[in-house]
Amino acid sequence: MTRLSSLLLHFAMNTSNPKITSTSNKSLTPFPVHRTVPKAETNVIDFLKQNPTYDGRDVIIGILDTGVDPGAIGMQSLPHCGDTKLIDIIDCTGSGDVDVTTEADAVWVEKKDGEEHGYWEVKGLTGRTLRLNPDWNLCPFPTNITSAKEEKKDAEDSKEESKDAERASDSNATANVVEDEPSNSNPTADVKTAKVRLGIKRAYELFPNKLVNRVKGHRSKDFDKEQRRHAADVRKLLEDWHASYSAKTATHEQIRVKEDLEARLEFLEPGGDDSVSYEDPGLVYDCIVYYDGTNYRAA
Repeated sequence: MTRLSSLLLHFAMNTSNPKITSTSNKSLTPFPVHRTVPKAETNVIDFLKQNPTYDGRDVIIGILDTGVDPGAIGMQSLPHCGDTKLIDIIDCTGSGDVDVTTEADAVWVEKKDGEEHGYWEVKGLTGRTLRLNPDWNLCPFPTNITSAKEEKKDAEDSKEESKDAERASDSNATANVVEDEPSNSNPTADVKTAKVRLGIKRAYELFPNKLVNRVKGHRSKDFDKEQRRHAADVRKLLEDWHASYSAKTATHEQIRVKEDLEARLEFLEPGGDDSVSYEDPGLVYDCIVYYDGTNYRAA
């Protein structure tokens, strides 16, 4: 017996019936998380006991930082009243910017049977029909501030319109003009609409690179799984064809079915000349901007 074998045997004999000790009866001292910040050494605890309201309440702080996790527990609520701690987060990196110059009409849809209320509806830039919150107060967007040159032109146009109105009034006074009554045949006259602005944004442009790679990895595995399942189904159909027909006796239509199955299999199986290359665009969000009469709102 070699020395290594004897050592292994000796180890096995010593550990074949080990003595088990339990620490379940002993009280474990919890990790002193309160000591991670030196409040006692800096007399912060004594200071707060003497001044219990000196905890930052009624103070708004603006912080410029490289990043913050708004989902962190310490960022959720104020300790003295439970109100939201984070008032607003502004991303200055440009990664969250969305082009919302496209304007569209949201249409009010009256409630139907089984529904509690009506809702706003608009077609987003992704092509999806979006049902908006009926409680949104959709107001007209404020008009843009015009330049001095544009104001001068508008004033001149207004004067010309006033002169035209005066001439028309004089003409009507000397002539008997019969005006047609307004027609109510327009089917869209009673449709309630409101202006909104639309945008589109890829989720991957908002995620950190590590998260994007991780999500793409999971989605790629799901994609490959579905591809293999479809390929197996097509392969089974192709085997059934060969079992039922012969290339020499098959009709033209049956040959076309076989060629179609072979082309589908070439497309589905990885490594083929026509195999699909997986490119994951990720989730795509529709973005909505509206004006509630006071503020612009985004969703």
